Amino acid sequence: MRNKDPFFQDYLTLSTIEQAAKAEGRLLLYCGAGVTIDRTGHSWGSLILSLLPERKHRSRPDMPTRTQVGFLNSRSPESLASSVVYLLRANSGGGERLQRTLRDRLRAALYQDEGRWENGRLVEEIITLAAMRSHLGRETMILTTNYDTYLEQAYDRIRGNIPDVVSFPGLRVHRAGLASPVRIEPPNKTDPDEPGSYVDIVYLHGRLPPTGRGKVSWPLILDENSYAQSAGVVEKTIEDALKDASLAFLLGTSLSDTPLIRALSASSGEGCERLGVLLRADFAHNDAADEGLALTLARYRASELGVGLLFPDFPGQVAQLIHEVVLRQVFDVARPDEPQSLPYTDRVDAWWANWSARAGTDPHLTQRLRQMLAHAYEITRLSPAGSPMDTARERLLVELWVREGPVATKRSLRRWGRSSDVLPDGLAGKSADLERGSYLAPIRAFVDGRPRLLDVKDLDGGRHDLTQYTWKSFLCVPVFVHGAVVGVISLASTRRVQNCAMNADSETTASLVSRLRLEGTALLAVDAPVEATA
Repeated sequence: MRNKDPFFQDYLTLSTIEQAAKAEGRLLLYCGAGVTIDRTGHSWGSLILSLLPERKHRSRPDMPTRTQVGFLNSRSPESLASSVVYLLRANSGGGERLQRTLRDRLRAALYQDEGRWENGRLVEEIITLAAMRSHLGRETMILTTNYDTYLEQAYDRIRGNIPDVVSFPGLRVHRAGLASPVRIEPPNKTDPDEPGSYVDIVYLHGRLPPTGRGKVSWPLILDENSYAQSAGVVEKTIEDALKDASLAFLLGTSLSDTPLIRALSASSGEGCERLGVLLRADFAHNDAADEGLALTLARYRASELGVGLLFPDFPGQVAQLIHEVVLRQVFDVARPDEPQSLPYTDRVDAWWANWSARAGTDPHLTQRLRQMLAHAYEITRLSPAGSPMDTARERLLVELWVREGPVATKRSLRRWGRSSDVLPDGLAGKSADLERGSYLAPIRAFVDGRPRLLDVKDLDGGRHDLTQYTWKSFLCVPVFVHGAVVGVISLASTRRVQNCAMNADSETTASLVSRLRLEGTALLAVDAPVEATA
């Protein structure tokens, strides 16, 4: 279920954006596993399971598989980690061998090349916000429970794209409990003694960079023993950061980590204002009254810890929330000549009014979709089937789905056109509500705010015989205009995901995503300046 009112029209959301944009003191961003889950593919619990083998080995009959342990689903991640560490020590011999085993398996789980095309925007938005605040002379500290270095990689990537003549903050990377930083990058064209000249990233549970990208910051806090041994240092680090900040965002966390809870409790009433961003889907129930009660109880609990809560409907809205804070820092007031100066809802409504009246009525739109289809065939090295009745060859289809306005009343996507049609469907096309568990792949990519490759089995959920479907896999890419998702380009195949050409290898999929995003952006762009709607 969704919030009764659109998330970006809710008073608490709007006031949070304004408050964060104007925060003069230090901003604290606490980043849990959810911040990089779009890159790693792992929650905290599934990362622990990844340390176990996928299948049984004759040489290690006592080692259970991921599936066997996953079915139990009744233990906390750190409790499960204690059992896993015991098994790994018994099989590796302990000591340095155990460290190497943990290092190698965690790296394999955290840094998967196959998933790079599927990344979302949250990590980049966090670093962009920190850099923008630095430009205004404001400090930002990032605490992360993650081992991965995706935040650092985003910093390196963004800084690498900034011309040398432009100022950019330096970077200080810390490991909780160590007096000296483990990495320092000096600021560019900025006095290092000025406030905000550095962005600080603090690893609470250890740091595990990719191979060849730096040393591991041991210990990696994984099991109950390491949690207990590090608890004092981690709690003190969080507590001090909360007391020194003027505002704190808690992102990608379920508010269940013991050191965080203790630090929140210890600093309640004397620290900064704290705002937690929790997905509404994490409290989902089939009964609306039960879901409402779950949300209310979550608010009461957070209030006892001195935390206010926001409940985005979808994962993509978390990154969008941070992006809106960035835009509010850039633009103090709305300007008719600058679309991105408008609030989110006005921006998307204005895009819709302009696009639907001009580009959306273009009689050549279907031809442009066919051109996209031809490019997809080239990238996948497929030959187009001569007839729709030719079932021996793999066939592809391109669809354009657009965010229909006004967004306050129509929280839906509409299929505007298909490469197989003579003319676009336009307003007569199929429409579907924006919801997390939709059976439509374009909806799922939209609400996640990132590209998705989905199989018909995952979408159908066992409701129908899969042989009845013509299109069996879907590569869907959200399209951004004026800093907001306004549509999705969908590439469908007659083959299942495991056998389709668009999933032949990661390079092919990445090339398709880049091409669909580029051509989709051109398709949904509006040439003339947009103005706020009444």
